[in-house]
Amino acid sequence: MQTQVIRELIARAVAHEQMTGTAAQTLAQAAFIRGISSTPQEVAQTVDFIRGYIERAPDLLEACESAARAVGIGDYAKPILEAAQQYFVSPLDVIFDHFGLIGLMDDAYFTQRLLQSISDAYRLWTGNPLLPVSLATANAVVRQLIGEPQASQLDLAIESTLGQVNVRRAFSGLTRYAQPLPLSDSDIGNGGIDRLLPDSLKSMAPAHPPEIDAPLPPSDDAPPPSPSAAPGAADHEEANLVSGYQTLLNLFNEKVEAGEFTPERQQALAPVLQELGDLLRERPQEVAGMTARVARLRELMTRMTTAVAEPTRPGEPLPAGSRGSQVNLLLQGVKRYLFIESGRANKSDEEQSALEQLFVRCAKAGTAVRQAGADERATTELERETFRKLALDVRNYALRHHLTLAHPIWPSPAVGQDPNTVCYSGGGRVGELVARCCEPRGLQVLRGGVGLDYAQARWDYLRRCSVALFDYTGTEAVERAAVSYELGICLALGRSAVIVARRDDDLPFDIDLAPVLLTGEAEDVELIGRALDDALYGQQRGGGGSSVRATIAYARRRFANGAVSFEVTHTLDLLDEAATDPLKVRYLLESLLGYTEPDSAQALYPAWPGTYPKGAGRRCFHVMPFSLDWSEQVMENTAAVCNELGVAYVRGDQVKDPRVIRSIWDEVCRASHVVADISDFNANVALELGLAHTLGRPSLIMGAGDTVDRLFPALSKLRVERYNREDEGKSLRALVAKFLS
Repeated sequence: MQTQVIRELIARAVAHEQMTGTAAQTLAQAAFIRGISSTPQEVAQTVDFIRGYIERAPDLLEACESAARAVGIGDYAKPILEAAQQYFVSPLDVIFDHFGLIGLMDDAYFTQRLLQSISDAYRLWTGNPLLPVSLATANAVVRQLIGEPQASQLDLAIESTLGQVNVRRAFSGLTRYAQPLPLSDSDIGNGGIDRLLPDSLKSMAPAHPPEIDAPLPPSDDAPPPSPSAAPGAADHEEANLVSGYQTLLNLFNEKVEAGEFTPERQQALAPVLQELGDLLRERPQEVAGMTARVARLRELMTRMTTAVAEPTRPGEPLPAGSRGSQVNLLLQGVKRYLFIESGRANKSDEEQSALEQLFVRCAKAGTAVRQAGADERATTELERETFRKLALDVRNYALRHHLTLAHPIWPSPAVGQDPNTVCYSGGGRVGELVARCCEPRGLQVLRGGVGLDYAQARWDYLRRCSVALFDYTGTEAVERAAVSYELGICLALGRSAVIVARRDDDLPFDIDLAPVLLTGEAEDVELIGRALDDALYGQQRGGGGSSVRATIAYARRRFANGAVSFEVTHTLDLLDEAATDPLKVRYLLESLLGYTEPDSAQALYPAWPGTYPKGAGRRCFHVMPFSLDWSEQVMENTAAVCNELGVAYVRGDQVKDPRVIRSIWDEVCRASHVVADISDFNANVALELGLAHTLGRPSLIMGAGDTVDRLFPALSKLRVERYNREDEGKSLRALVAKFLS
């Protein structure tokens, strides 16, 4: 455990209070605002109580750890105690730690309220509390001092922690002990806390504080391992399967009670459930037996997942061609992804828990769309409020291993992703078709730009949308380049994309998505609508490697140098510990960015895993058309400058990977510098420049002739350099040398 880190935090907070009196001032001001009369003595007593309550937290954790080891259940207590300390050591807070003692009240409350909830649940299933002393009174008083809405946010965080796979598993193991931990009142300072509680605060403790749901109880269907065989790395995969089994069993029972399954389906699942129960009770000791057991568990879980997902009494059939029948098919695709993902081994506890929640939401969505039946309005409302958010969460889950740190060139204030928003890039005619598709679906279309900064508005639109649609029917090169530039941003953000073109349109070779081919007929609206539905509910990317460890290493290089705060150093250490859990790394990384300078970096989920420039060596990626009559001279001059300055020179047409866009992405990621020649507004160059700007790679944008005079709006406020093709490369070489120097 990290109780020493917690004690250091507390010592700093106590010193802060002694120097500033912040807690006393805050409490006195809060009492005045609430119309409560408080004397300086009462305020001082309250500060003493808060300090004692906070200081009790690490004492309680250490006492519980020691007592659990003494009675042989230390391995079961460890996950719970680690969960209880997580809020202290995590940068995530509802009250910021820099407020001193006031800032640590939420941390201490999380620790002690969670342990009290575990103790209360333990009493329900064993007849004895886990803790022989009650923390309830002090917890209730501190909850009142914290106030709303922060107190309820903390209670939700505690409830979420109690539902985590590792906590539920550990709780099941603890119940085999069935006795209170051998702790005395003095071990955890409980009597001292009661004595510190001033009379002015005792009335603040409600008789019945808000309840927090307890973790799942032990079950005959999913028995906990015995204390003599405590859980460890070897049975982590089995533990995930057990947790998934419990979730599926609960869902199956709900559907049986709702009458969604026939007796025949229930009878068909009976032997599967029986074999699962038998396997869960087995305890093979040899490695081969354990491996075979987990493989069989996974096979049976796949059968159970498929059986539970589909009802056998769906009620009235959905009318053919109705919105309900279309949405039902789209949800089947979401389920298929979750089926496949559920069979993947070695998921972290966070991944397993998130997957279980997504599966339950998906199964309930299927029930809801069948209940809506032929009611088109009800189905559309379900899509807006529930189904598209589910599909968006599944897509983001699929991209979890692509986590990448970027430094976009645009300011990036917080923008929430809206599951009912489509960003459109292109001309007026197709834009009208898109609007006609979106209106009956309850989708908002973001077009054009607002305000003085067009590029900033488009950046915010692309971050906000769930899907972006790109129209390549424009006839002018500059129009198509503008669309391609935004497509590059879209891919770097990991947004789903729809490409629209005519049959004879020449698409950029960088695009690896099949376009919607318009015919100019009335059916174009239907074609676009189907493509939008597929993008809103489907998976365009996912898998294909992971950039999580590379991102952690980059964060350490980026933020560990020079004078950094304790919070930054500590969060970097937590990132290293969480390296196998992409979801936990994301949470920690976003917290880390909050401790650094504003807009220093953004955490993205791109279409592909990211990479980073290596070491101090410089690498210039040259983005330009490579087959025109002027291409060779421009390449030779740029390469010559790179060689003179000791910079590695890379051309996009020389990348050997057959996956063109993936190889371009990797090279843009690896580049320390990007030179983009936008002469003649080549669509591929514009797309690759969009990738570079989203990642924040230093970029030289240049063009010959009248290029600088004809920029599309997103580039109009950026520095674009002009060079002369008739001066034997002198102006070009000077620009490149200045940029690389």
